[in-house]
Amino acid sequence: MKRALGLLASTVALALTGHAIAADVSTPHPGLTLAKTPDDALVVADLCADGVSVRATRYDERQATPSAWAAKGSVQAEAAVNADFFDFPGWTLVNGRARGAGEDWPSDKMFFESRWYWQFGPNLAGLVQADLVPLAAPAITEIVGGHNLIVAGGASQAPGFDGDAVILSSHRRTAVGLSADKRYLYLFVSNASRSGAALADAMLARAAEAGFPQLDAATNMDGGGSSQMYVGAVGPIFQTGRQVNNHLGVLAKGSGPAPQCPFAPPVGWLDSAGCETVEGWAQGPSAPSASVGVVLAYDGKVFEPGAKYQTTTANVYRDDLCKALGSCEHGFRAPTPYGAMDGATHAVFAYGGNPNPAGKAADLAGTPKSLGPCAPPTPSGRARWVSSESVLLAWKFSTFVDQLTVSDAVFAGLVDGEDLADSPALAKGDDGAPEVWLLDRGVKRHVPSPAAFEAWHFEATAVVTRPAAELAAIPTGTPLRARPMLLKASGPKVVLVDDPLESIGPSGAGGATGVGSGGAAPSASSAAGGGGPVPGATANSSCLCTLAGGARSEPRGVRAALLAAGLACLRRVTPRRRRAPP
Repeated sequence: MKRALGLLASTVALALTGHAIAADVSTPHPGLTLAKTPDDALVVADLCADGVSVRATRYDERQATPSAWAAKGSVQAEAAVNADFFDFPGWTLVNGRARGAGEDWPSDKMFFESRWYWQFGPNLAGLVQADLVPLAAPAITEIVGGHNLIVAGGASQAPGFDGDAVILSSHRRTAVGLSADKRYLYLFVSNASRSGAALADAMLARAAEAGFPQLDAATNMDGGGSSQMYVGAVGPIFQTGRQVNNHLGVLAKGSGPAPQCPFAPPVGWLDSAGCETVEGWAQGPSAPSASVGVVLAYDGKVFEPGAKYQTTTANVYRDDLCKALGSCEHGFRAPTPYGAMDGATHAVFAYGGNPNPAGKAADLAGTPKSLGPCAPPTPSGRARWVSSESVLLAWKFSTFVDQLTVSDAVFAGLVDGEDLADSPALAKGDDGAPEVWLLDRGVKRHVPSPAAFEAWHFEATAVVTRPAAELAAIPTGTPLRARPMLLKASGPKVVLVDDPLESIGPSGAGGATGVGSGGAAPSASSAAGGGGPVPGATANSSCLCTLAGGARSEPRGVRAALLAAGLACLRRVTPRRRRAPP
């Protein structure tokens, strides 16, 4: 009985903390979401939404409630919370680092404690280790100090919080957080007294209720009578009237740039669209040496009705890019889709990175290009039946990029071959040899080049390492063709046109079957054709991510791979002193 009463008491206590109360979720401004209960409120700002930007307090703007500060003519924020600890009364300093609108606070009025701090700048938002000196403006324009680290890697740090023990007792609280991809900023205020553990739990719960990605990192800010929030369409939330020294606010205008969006869109050029290849280059400014994805849209801009898609990776070496971009492997060369080889003319639009569902995309300069008319090639070989839709999907074939429509007579004239396996099986030896093999109906077939690896929509994660002796014992069959070709006539049947599978020589390494595909992470090494002006064209939008992978004909093939970076080198930070009680 005592145990049952204890469980009942715990349930009642949980309900009283507000955790059991569902939040009222609304959109007070474009790019802002508010999740509110009687005890707390969370604002989520999409840093990639049009017109959204972050603002911290300049020194001459200090000593104001969040509402009064947000309403200042120099600020005009649609959401704001109190930020760092400060001297109260006095209003002359803050405990951590501070910078607002690109202006540092006076050196003798900040940084009295070594603590983590939040920083924001062009295409940048993040939580930074205490001992790392921030870059000067304009690289970093807004800084506010954090206190205890309450969430790291998406998990509450309770009970082992860093900092002083005040985090273990209950007070009204303010917290700031960020998603792992640095796109979503979380501003949280609790009107109920909460410990650090309860603060972290409540903040994580509200973020989930609001329907946003998992909160990756969060810090406790100044609390007690300082904890207040302002949302323009709602007004003051839990306002106490206390003037605080600095704030963190969000402007949400509904249009215009999103300067702190962490995903700088790639730039590049669509050089040419021919009947064999579509070529150009693309580079992501946020990671200039990395390869980025390219989306090609045919017969319409991205997300327009009727548009068909092809994806490729800008990883081809080009001499002309080395000096202009500082690195060389940013060219792309995509095989012209068989679906565009129909004797008609097609418009080709190129986008760097990954267009998002809102329709934003980094148009590459030179877009669009006119393709065609291109005559269809004459197929020859053996017809391997693609027996079902699931097989088509398992091989990641595209009915636009890889499939050619032919007459019934051409279709009937092909020699029947073995049915295509239900899914591809890729392997490489454990002896360090670079060759990658397709294991196909009792033979191993060499994947002859990085370009072929990509054209077949293979993925490095699917390559299984097997004993070299085991692979050597498998007969070597014909090497894989440079790209797949599917055929379809008037009937429902779809076939892959392929070479005979019989062994072409002794088992072992593939002999003169072509260049190895480079193991688990193929990278192109052949030079692309020149063309295009000197790099430097600018993209016209933000909020894009790098994209890698195979081609698809369906819009779902335009896949997001958001840049994500978690907290690194977490360590305990012991502040020297704290100026204001929570």
